[in-house]
Amino acid sequence: MNAASNPLYFLIAFPLLWFAVTMILSFVSGWFGLMERYPDRDEKPLVLIKNQSGSVGFVSMRGILQLSICPSGLRIGIMRIFGPFCRDFLVPWNEITVTRSD
Repeated sequence: MNAASNPLYFLIAFPLLWFAVTMILSFVSGWFGLMERYPDRDEKPLVLIKNQSGSVGFVSMRGILQLSICPSGLRIGIMRIFGPFCRDFLVPWNEITVTRSD
């Protein structure tokens, strides 16, 4: 019996691999920089929209984003399983621009 077929190996290796991949994608996307630049505030959202898709940096996030429309800005969050150390951040409305493309 080799190590790859051992269930214990899988139970240890898979979570470690998942953690490593999510951390790398968090850094590559720039999520941690956005958390620093736009810290979250204790503000009650007017509207909460879950399971949204979008891109942060070069990383595509399908159905794992949570958007909260607040009086002072747009709060962006991610499902914890996909970003264990990614906290929500709140972008003020005056920092948001719209660019349309075909």
